[in-house]
Amino acid sequence: TPVSGTIFSDGFEAGNAAVWASSTGPISVTNAAALSGNYGLQAVLSGNTPGYVVSNSPANELNYNARFYFNPNNTGTGTGQHDIFSGSNSAAKVLFRVQYRKTSTGVLQVRGLVVDINSVTTSTNWYTISNAAHAVEISWHSAGSASFSLYIDGTVKQTLSGLNTSGYLLKQVRLGPSASLNSSTTGTEYFDNFSSTRGTFIGL
Repeated sequence: TPVSGTIFSDGFEAGNAAVWASSTGPISVTNAAALSGNYGLQAVLSGNTPGYVVSNSPANELNYNARFYFNPNNTGTGTGQHDIFSGSNSAAKVLFRVQYRKTSTGVLQVRGLVVDINSVTTSTNWYTISNAAHAVEISWHSAGSASFSLYIDGTVKQTLSGLNTSGYLLKQVRLGPSASLNSSTTGTEYFDNFSSTRGTFIGL
């Protein structure tokens, strides 16, 4: 369903990632990765090699929402976590990110992180997800007293407020495991049904 103010969306139903600006690492569009429709994006992970697609569709945005479907597929992250979605400005400074981890006890979790004008990173709590497809959404804003929200399956999990993000403009996003991977990372992650708007909630 089209969302008002949509910037860019892709459900990978063309069977490829041609509408994305570029891709990096061991990723492909497959039937196995389909979380909605017939195709999805899969990233095969082995160690610290990233695999992601890039969109330059944000036009120096002040307000941005992005929603994607994510199935961790029980991917192991060793003793750490890694970015599965991130946004940056024209100077390649990461403004926000979503991270995933599998804990030592086998619990699968995601969290959101946002950077303020002083380069201080604030994160949400970790939220447990099942080993299945989930709609993950973030809402980011550039302002002197801004908020940043993390949604899972259409429900807001946490909102960070009072953030000074003024001066930041969003220019690029990366979908897929792109940073902070470690040598113990192993598995295949699935992504699908990406949508982004100028600050309008997307939901399921």
